[in-house]
Order: sequence, then structure tokens, then C-alpha cells
Amino acid sequence: MQSRMKVLVVGPSSAGKTTLTNVIAGHSDTPSVVYHPTSGVRILEIEKEPPRANRRAGESSIQIELWDCSGDPRYEKCWSAYRKGTHGVIFVFDASEVNPDMEEWVRNFPQKIGIQPSQCIALAHYKSGKPKGSLRAPRGLERVSIHETSLDNTSNIHLAFDKLYGIIYGAMAESQEKAEKEIMNA
Repeated sequence: MQSRMKVLVVGPSSAGKTTLTNVIAGHSDTPSVVYHPTSGVRILEIEKEPPRANRRAGESSIQIELWDCSGDPRYEKCWSAYRKGTHGVIFVFDASEVNPDMEEWVRNFPQKIGIQPSQCIALAHYKSGKPKGSLRAPRGLERVSIHETSLDNTSNIHLAFDKLYGIIYGAMAESQEKAEKEIMNA
């Protein structure tokens, strides 16, 4: 099994991508008071054990690269480089925004890469306050699992990521098994 996994974190500027990426990576649960937009991309690495459900004998941990991608349109020329080798996508949008349009992000990331909606999640982030539980899916994310998040309870952020990790890991294992069978049958 491939021991590296790449997950993009994408969405509009100032939606909370860096804050949520830091929480997932265990770098910080407390956001900066001052907003600092990401320039281009930040790559954070974490290591996780393979999920028990799909674990192969003797398999070691998986290195996960979290690509915290700037939402600034001026970095759009870099998107093709970001997409290369991607296994999953986390969409982040500001939950307080009325009718956010995420179609461009879906079209330019999972659709261009050929990633299934099951290998994506959306984090509807509340920068202040708590999730309300009555969020409608923004345009473009109708087929993606949406999780309301806030820093009041970071465990739901970790649970959402762990579920995505398991799905991506399963897809990677299935793809590798298929490739091995093709080699054996050739």
C-alpha cells in the first residue's frame, strides 16, 4: 500500500482553512486574532495508523500531506500543480455566509482530478458561535458530506477528518489491489 496520502484544503479566502488545517494537524486549536491570508499553499504533514477495517498485514503508518491552499484567485495558475497526486479534498466555507457558491471549487479540484464526492468533505466553519444544525448544502456541494464546525468543539473536526481518511485509504487500497491483479493477470 502506498504510504503517502495528499489531501487538499480549498475554499474562498478567509473561510477558516488555515485554522481548520492546524486543528487537523494538531498544530493549534486557537486561531490567530489577526487574519493572515495564506500565500499560495502551506503543506502540513501528519502521520496516522492505517484504519483497522482496511489494514494489511505488516503495514506501517501513512504520511498525510495537508495542502492548505490559498483562496485568493491570483494563485489560480498554481492549481494544476496543487491537484497533482491528490487523493482527497476538504472544502471549507464560512457557515455564516448566505448561499456560498462552491461550484468553482468543485469544478476545479475533485472534478478535474477525477475524485469521487465520497473522497471529499465540506467543513461549514463558524468562526464565532456554535453550529446550528440546520445548514443547507451550498451550490456545488450537494453530493458531499457536510460537517458544521467551530473551535468550541474541535472533536467534530477530527471525527470528520478521520472518516474522510478511512474512505480515502479504502479507495487507495482498492486501487492498488486492482493494479496488482492486472499485473498478475498480464
